[in-house]
Amino acid sequence: MIQSLFEYPWGWLFSRVLSPIRSFNIGMWAYIAGFVTKWAVLWLLLALANPSWLPGDTAVTTAAQVLPALMVSVFVFIFGSLFVVTQQATTIHSNRASLLLIYDLSVQQIVVRALVMAIATLVLAVIVPDQGVSQWVSAFTLVLIVATAFTLIGAAVLLPILMSQTTAPGNFAVFALDRVGEYLTTNGTGLVVFRVGALGEMLKRGVRSGDSLQIREALRGLRGLHEIYVEVARGYPEARVHDYEDRTAKGWLGDELVPFLVSAGQDAIGLDIANEDCNAIAASLNDFGQRSAKAGHTMEFVRAVDGLCQMATCTQQAQAPGLFNQYAEPIFGLASLAKAGADELDEESGAIPLANWALAIAYAMRHFGGYMVSSVHPHWERSIELFGREARFEAAHSFVDSELFQRKWGNQLMGIPPEFDSSTHPPRQIGSGGTLAVHEFLDQARTAAYGGSPEKR
Repeated sequence: MIQSLFEYPWGWLFSRVLSPIRSFNIGMWAYIAGFVTKWAVLWLLLALANPSWLPGDTAVTTAAQVLPALMVSVFVFIFGSLFVVTQQATTIHSNRASLLLIYDLSVQQIVVRALVMAIATLVLAVIVPDQGVSQWVSAFTLVLIVATAFTLIGAAVLLPILMSQTTAPGNFAVFALDRVGEYLTTNGTGLVVFRVGALGEMLKRGVRSGDSLQIREALRGLRGLHEIYVEVARGYPEARVHDYEDRTAKGWLGDELVPFLVSAGQDAIGLDIANEDCNAIAASLNDFGQRSAKAGHTMEFVRAVDGLCQMATCTQQAQAPGLFNQYAEPIFGLASLAKAGADELDEESGAIPLANWALAIAYAMRHFGGYMVSSVHPHWERSIELFGREARFEAAHSFVDSELFQRKWGNQLMGIPPEFDSSTHPPRQIGSGGTLAVHEFLDQARTAAYGGSPEKR
């Protein structure tokens, strides 16, 4: 029936009217029904009781003229407030803040209340007779006056609440996590994906401005989101599946979250911000991998491993000729994930981070080793303690030679130069470059894990 209406020349009118209505979800329709029912009951009680203090003819006529204009003013106030709040949140934290406000339940409800009241005031303007107002119309007018007052008060209170939720870093992180669990359990991953971006942008802005508080709260928000994701996926595995326009991705949170942490970490080391903040970003990615391993989420775990390796081999560490700011924390993160992968997942999951750790160690020692006081990487001994004899060294060697590893890390492998002893003439090569260097450091680590010590450079 409704579909046939759109076939007429004036069917576009129905599409314009029904489109926003059809966009309401069941929860919003339930809220509208409850809101209308509450005031309708009050109207019915007043009309049947017919108290003496109901508005008279003059008051009803005046209300019919004033209330529609007042509701227009309320609409302007609401949307003006949302514009101000959006501008503040966008400037301080994230361009995606406007989406958070659009899907916020309190914002949706205040807009719907104003819309319902506007329609009701238009109905009042139509039904008011020239004279002889009945008790039903008088009661309806009184109910509209009271409901309009409550709507106006609610709109006035909403502005400072939204300002506090979207400007303070800690409040914004909590605001971004609102209803995440509900969306994940109702196949609403699309309403969660952009929240990852909102927190990720908040993190990057904190890095660029050197705001430690903003960095810390953004990382806390991302950690909270992942904890909700893991908890929901434990009982509802479909929460890990998201349908993009061109593909369906399982373990989508790794694809969305890890690039933001990697980019923020690279910016942090390149901008030379506080060392504590740089390490906090790498540690957050390590924690993401640890939680993924304990939850059995292999795809997310591997994305965390790749992210830490990208941090450890980023070019932002070379800040000037002869000046390096080595990003060492991701290397320890890779060692931690090698242990977690072997303990919580499978042999391959233990071998992948171990191979990436050897790549990161080789990259650091070949590029920055000449500028280090010690001939051993600062995280070497800590890593060996984590590995123990149970580390998957043979599987790591095989993975280094795999097409996947060679293709993924080809640029880094080509950037690992061989090592020469400059005291001899001509200089004697004492260390291989490229893939062979990765194998050499894996062998040194195995020797150290079995009670030996790493070879001196």
